[in-house]
This record gives sequence, structure tokens and C-alpha cells, in this order.
Amino acid sequence: MSLYVPQKKVVIASSFEGVVNNGAKECGVVSLAAYEQMVKGGRLKNQRSFAKEDQQTVMKAFLALRPLVAVAGDYLTVLMLIRNHMATATAMVNGNGRSEQYKKESVAHFQKEFEIIKDRTKDQRAEFNKEFYAERKARQTADYNGWLALQEPFAETIEQFRQLNELKSFSVDNLIRGQFEGFVSHYQSGGFKLYYVTSKDEASTYQLCTVYGEFGRFKPGEVSDRILTPGDDWASFFESLKTCLIHRDCIVGKETVENVDKLVQMQMVAKKEGVPPAQVWRLQDRFDKDEIETLKAAGFEHQFIVTGGYAFPTDYDQARSHGVAVIERGKMASQLAAYAQAGGF
Repeated sequence: MSLYVPQKKVVIASSFEGVVNNGAKECGVVSLAAYEQMVKGGRLKNQRSFAKEDQQTVMKAFLALRPLVAVAGDYLTVLMLIRNHMATATAMVNGNGRSEQYKKESVAHFQKEFEIIKDRTKDQRAEFNKEFYAERKARQTADYNGWLALQEPFAETIEQFRQLNELKSFSVDNLIRGQFEGFVSHYQSGGFKLYYVTSKDEASTYQLCTVYGEFGRFKPGEVSDRILTPGDDWASFFESLKTCLIHRDCIVGKETVENVDKLVQMQMVAKKEGVPPAQVWRLQDRFDKDEIETLKAAGFEHQFIVTGGYAFPTDYDQARSHGVAVIERGKMASQLAAYAQAGGF
């Protein structure tokens, strides 16, 4: 069954973590190392090391509370939560005869405490942010393959993005006039365009995708930085745009917007692509009420939560109650195409 190709260009501004990349374990390993460094250096007042705790339980608790995280500083808050409430965290993830209701109540407790600790530790969170990225960089430099082995792309997402990426139409008017300046996607007149709006740094995000390509996780040409130049074969170039899933210029992260303000990032994408906010759709895996409302107020009204990411089960119900569409990871292409057709795009 063929999918609808939007007549207008629709930019899918997707999160990277939780939608494309499953890097929760890597974030846990790096976060714990950064946390221990700060504890050892006396930079975290009233916080103790996890050295004497069962490391498997600590990681389980970290992964269970991963949906609370929006930016790197949040990892510190999650670890503080676990450290301060170790017994509750252990019971939540290991069961110990506890009911599902107990687990839900535990999550609700941690959600409330998260905001309290977050407000009280702004300076420590800022310092942790630097420590986190330094630790990640050090691990990449020391043993890149070992670092990479802690994460992998979501296979279902890659397959769905392949289908979505083929739904494009182009205008060659500018090419015929010999105007080769500007970003290549200016020649796309309709269909979907993939972007990645992330809290990660752009260089390591693109490098990670490049290595995934070398390992066969992406097909040849799906990770590219090819730019159209005079003399190129137009048909071949346009076909490459339907193949490329990750383009270096389509990653907007912390290098471009240091404080990873999602509104600023989304506005940059809209300006870069020459489309109004209504044609930049936000795709993420977690429910963030404040972010969603901020983006909607600025005209980015089309937002989606994809299942199977870093979210609590209750997040999907909350998203729907706030008018945010929840789409299935394994059906993203067909559901987004249907949404575009129903909306007259």
C-alpha cells in the first residue's frame, strides 16, 4: 500500500535519544562515573558513593527513572533520588513481592521529589553537565568500540524512517536557473524531511551514526554529508536525498544551541528550511508538559509521542489528554502520512 506524500514540505524534528538511539545504558554508565568523580572530589554535598550498593540494582533503578530526564543535568537528579531513597528504588525495580500499584506510587513519589531536588541543586547540575560530557568524551577516546557497545539504534525506527524518507517531491526551478547556493533541502517542495533536535552534541551524534553505518546498522548512503554542487547529476542527487536518513546539517544539538532550548532549536529548523512552525513536527519519546505547551504557544502545534521509548506508561495517557498524538514505533510512517493527509498538508 502506497503512503500519502504531503504536498507541502513537512519537517520531522525528531529526538535522537529514545527515538533513534537506545543509549539509556550508556547514559547510566557515564552518569554514574561522573557522579562518583564529583562525590570523590567533595563536589556533591551530603551525597554518598554507590560503591557499596548492588550495581545491577542501581542501573535498573536508573533505567526505570530515565523517563524523568530531559537534559544531562537531570541524570544527576535521578542519581540523587536513588541514593537518597535506595530502599524504595530497590523495591520498585526488584519487585520483592510488591504490587504494580506500589510501583506506580513509587514512580509518582520520585516524580514529585525530582522537581524538589532539581530546584535545590542548580549549581551542582551545571557542574555535573560539564563532568558528564567530559566523561563521555574520555570514554570515546579511550575505547570507542567499548563505548559504542553500550548502545544501539532502534531497528523499528530505522525501518520506519526509511519509508518516511522516501515520501518526497522536488522542485528543480532553482537548479535550472543555476542557483546552487543555500541549503540543499530548499529544492524539496513536498514530503517529509528528517531532522534531529537533540540535547546531545552534534559531532558525537553524527559520529555515532557513521560508525553504526560501518557496522551495518544503516545501509550505504543513509548517513551522509553530501552537498549538491554544479556539475552533479541531479537525478542521482535527488535519489540520494531519499536514501539519506542522517545528514550532518540536519542535527541540531548542544553545539548550536548551548542550553539546548527546544524552542530555539525548533525555530532554527523552521528558518533553515523556510517553512512556518506548523510544518515542523516534533517527534519525541517522552511527555514533557512544559516543553509541549511552550512549543504549541510558538506555533509548533503538531507534536507526537512515539511508543517504546523513555516514558512511563502513564505518560501516554497524559499526552493524549493534552492533545498530543501517540503513535506506534512500528507504524510511524503510515500514521504520520495519514495525519498529514487528514490535515491537508
